[in-house]
Amino acid sequence: HFVKSVIFNEDQDLKKRLLQCNNLRYEIARYFARSRGIKKGLEFLQNLTEMFGTEAYCDKLYAITLSGMASAIKVGDVALVEAAEKLFQQSFKTLHRAPSPSVFNSLMQCYCNAFDIASAVEMLAVMKAKEAWPDPDAVSFVVCMNGLRQCETKPLPPDEGWKLVDDIVALYHGTDIAQSESANIAIYTTLFNLCSGSFCGKGDLQRLYAFYEEQKTRLIPVTVVSTNSMLLGGLDYFVNECVLNPNDKEKLKQDAEKFVEWAFAEYDKHGFSPSDALRQRVQHKLATMTSDVHDELEIENDNEPLTSIETM
Repeated sequence: HFVKSVIFNEDQDLKKRLLQCNNLRYEIARYFARSRGIKKGLEFLQNLTEMFGTEAYCDKLYAITLSGMASAIKVGDVALVEAAEKLFQQSFKTLHRAPSPSVFNSLMQCYCNAFDIASAVEMLAVMKAKEAWPDPDAVSFVVCMNGLRQCETKPLPPDEGWKLVDDIVALYHGTDIAQSESANIAIYTTLFNLCSGSFCGKGDLQRLYAFYEEQKTRLIPVTVVSTNSMLLGGLDYFVNECVLNPNDKEKLKQDAEKFVEWAFAEYDKHGFSPSDALRQRVQHKLATMTSDVHDELEIENDNEPLTSIETM
């Protein structure tokens, strides 16, 4: 592989000539990020400084390196959060300005992977407030929303979780991004998923209805994917309620069946047809509601138009 041959090349003069190519620098940074060779990746940045000075640094290199740190944090190396913050602070000095949103997004991903969603949301607010900092972009909000979904494995306290949702939504609606069709679809799809309550141990069906009405009022396109998320988010709300209130299983199942009937009627209004696989999944979830064994919730999101935190 060419990238590895450059990394391990001992001819320093040749290496320096090759590394004048920015795209090669990016590919080497990605190599270390993907292989979780964070220490080697930081050493590579230092080598670039020794060869070309701090002018070698750019937003993209910082974003890629921080993205690699986020991946390592996700698999348990939480101590890297402090190193990521230091690298982020360094970017201001070497770039002589605030970095681009992609660098902020990468640090926010580090926070989210460490289950520190509050710090990520705080950064969103500061980005919006500080004139010298870039405004959040669509990816900034998607990173925070997906960070909340990650908390399904380590639920937040209910009040804290829903306050973070409210804060993100309030910040989002105060930006120009809220006019973006693709961003809106991604945001509302995730909001429906969150209403199951899996991220904080307390679902909220009324919020789901409110988000759906808001989606239509704001003329945000209702898609098959967002409608699937609304259906599954609401159904998982009832599944969770059965776990929390086992004595009310029969009543909750009846309410869930009414919800499903309503949701399928909404499909018809928009000219959608639920797939056979979706119908089977719905029936399976309904069946588990009155059984003694519940599936571990795994809410699918087939619509992820903004998954990369590297804005190229």
